[in-house]
Amino acid sequence: MGEKVTLTWTVPYETTDRETIRKPGAMRVCRTLTAQDECGKALGEVPAKEGAETSSEEHPLVATFTDTLTPKLHEKPLAQAIYTIEALNESGKSAGFGNRVDVPLVPTTAAPHAVTATVEADGVHIHIPPQAMQSEPDARIQYWYQVTRTSGNGTPDLVGEAPAIGEVNVLDRGIEWEKQYAYIVTPITWVETQPNGKRLYSVPGESAPPVQVTTRDVFPPAVPTGLQAVYSAGEQKTIDLTWAPNTDADLAGYNVYRGGQKVNTELVKTPTYRDPVSASGSYTYSVSAVDLRGNESAKSATASEKAPE
Repeated sequence: MGEKVTLTWTVPYETTDRETIRKPGAMRVCRTLTAQDECGKALGEVPAKEGAETSSEEHPLVATFTDTLTPKLHEKPLAQAIYTIEALNESGKSAGFGNRVDVPLVPTTAAPHAVTATVEADGVHIHIPPQAMQSEPDARIQYWYQVTRTSGNGTPDLVGEAPAIGEVNVLDRGIEWEKQYAYIVTPITWVETQPNGKRLYSVPGESAPPVQVTTRDVFPPAVPTGLQAVYSAGEQKTIDLTWAPNTDADLAGYNVYRGGQKVNTELVKTPTYRDPVSASGSYTYSVSAVDLRGNESAKSATASEKAPE
């Protein structure tokens, strides 16, 4: 990740004669750039811990070592660094090398700064301002941003990816309202083939600090449209209202206004309303939409109808 390669391995618990190790020795960390050289450069040794628990088949111990890559290693960005561990006994005698792992030497960009996350009606907008970057002459190397989010201690969810070019905006539509989220932007270096651009592998850089947001729903539904009013003469004189259904996912219902005064006592669940009228004259109506959290839209365009004498 970034300029650091963290190696992790299981500490040996048997000798080459299949006997239990009672006094473990150090483990030498090797890095080479050619497959023919077993050790290449010895980066350091991880010493045995004095008085510590020894590794066993039932409870194998784990050791780690972190190597920091230098700019010189990036001179051939499509090369690989090969790491292996050489186990030594307490006398410094080698038991041979463990398995080898390849690590791409492609460069990664610095963590982006000034990342923001803003809650809007359509989701959370993650904004990454333009960053200072060096141009990459090799077209096979592409720099991208990966945006993930977490809620609580759960596994991060991928929100999206975007090329790390200029100003970058990523929209997260998959949120739930009234929850806390943390958004993390990680620079990713992709190595692609040319000319078809098939992705071969990627290396993550250092992530930007998490950006915390709480998705408060303070956004009203869309304003209803298509309101019509029709007088109906029958045993009970009424003015019947209809309008286009509101498509907001969190819609709770509608309010109906006559002359600016609300006439319904409970939310109207369907885009229709029958208003009994007892006097002749002209009546003017408008409607609004209300969501599950009580946010109310502005009133619709008015519709008028006349009740004859």
